[in-house]
Amino acid sequence: MTGDHERSARLFGAAEAILDELETPLTPADEEFQAQWVELARSGLDETAWKEAFGEGRAMPLADAVEYALAARLEAGGKTA
Repeated sequence: MTGDHERSARLFGAAEAILDELETPLTPADEEFQAQWVELARSGLDETAWKEAFGEGRAMPLADAVEYALAARLEAGGKTA
């Protein structure tokens, strides 16, 4: 997480949509890990902003979500490969 709470909310929304589409539940350990990061992301947004950004992420096509996630990594100075 880079501190961009809206981007995080969108990515959590996109991830949830992908898992739902694949009918792949998280393990209890993964749920606990994710819950910690979701709580951190939510702490930087009010409820309306969270729901809006999360919904935008859920609506993203897979290719757009991947591109969006990689763009965040590049903006933070990371490498994609």
